Amino acid sequence: MKNLFGLIFLGYVNAYNLFSQMIYVQLEQIGEIQQFTFISKAKTHITVGNSYPDKIFEIQQNESVWIAFKDGEVLIKKGDQFIGLYPKVRLITDGEDPYFSILTNGKTYTYADNLIIKTNRSNLVLMNEVFIENYIAGVMAGEVGSKISPEFLKVQAVCSRTYVYRGLGKHRSEGFDMCDKVHCQAYKGVTIHQKKYQVACHETKNEIITSKDGKLIDAVFYANCGGATANSEDVWPNEVSYLRSVSDGAFCANSINTHWKKMIEKTEFLSSIGKYYSISASSYQFERDASGRIKYLLVNGKNEYKITGEQLRRMFGLKSARFSISSQGNYLYFIGKGFGHGVGMCQDGAYGRSEAGWRYDQIIKHYYKDVEIKPMEIQEFQKWKY
Repeated sequence: MKNLFGLIFLGYVNAYNLFSQMIYVQLEQIGEIQQFTFISKAKTHITVGNSYPDKIFEIQQNESVWIAFKDGEVLIKKGDQFIGLYPKVRLITDGEDPYFSILTNGKTYTYADNLIIKTNRSNLVLMNEVFIENYIAGVMAGEVGSKISPEFLKVQAVCSRTYVYRGLGKHRSEGFDMCDKVHCQAYKGVTIHQKKYQVACHETKNEIITSKDGKLIDAVFYANCGGATANSEDVWPNEVSYLRSVSDGAFCANSINTHWKKMIEKTEFLSSIGKYYSISASSYQFERDASGRIKYLLVNGKNEYKITGEQLRRMFGLKSARFSISSQGNYLYFIGKGFGHGVGMCQDGAYGRSEAGWRYDQIIKHYYKDVEIKPMEIQEFQKWKY
């Protein structure tokens, strides 16, 4: 047992040297749960408590343990064997493929690296302690869909890496770095394309996007621009030098996201835009930006009652703010293009360019103007993280 502790401790020290490259991701998409089955895809060491190592036991590859909420603590069982009841549990994977699965409510979720389990008043709280490059692969699983093109995956890897470094600290007051929802980036963990995502991460190792003055850019992206991206200030409050409107030509034209339609009752539409300012709405006018999107809707034609196109998109669940309206009887027919806010990288367009032979750096510099792509040093990460 002494040798086992020694080996584990050495492994932990090695991991600690790289710990600055790990982040904590709160697993919120699984939902509130009181129990689950943990299946190890690699040898896994289980530690408990707040110091290392408080207590260690080991499960082998493909073994499982049952974990549940009980009396405000974390209960662990292996088969019929009761292992213990603890305030906090960390499961640390080892090996070339350090993966594990969580089985709960008839669904299976697979992640890389480590799992931390705590509790709140009534449920288990799960956090993935994951190396950033494995996190980026998990983001790609959540963001790229079926777009498995090597150059496009490199684009997404660099954008997602830049986005996560810029966003670190967003949830610091809550005790973790990132959530797994679109508030940070959609994070799906390990999926069938994991190896392809890892190749893209490796081939763009440590690369980030900076503005000319060396600052990390806000590498925003979305599904489809409908033919042209938007200036930042036409969608959001601030003008950003690298988020300029560019034409996408026909590169995103063949996607299912390019064209959409929606029907809304006229009275519902007028009532909703009137409630925004607590007035009675009888008419509306549109102001468009250079890309053809709705920049403002003016309720009753008055400048003091402006609703931005982005607010309108969210208010009515529209795919984009690039649309026209026709009135037929009691209904308004919305005919639009694109899917998303429209600022920064158009994923469908980037994929189309990759299929047409564009390199990943060319694609990035098309959507983000006057930027540089460069490797990031670890000391910079330390500075940004805390």
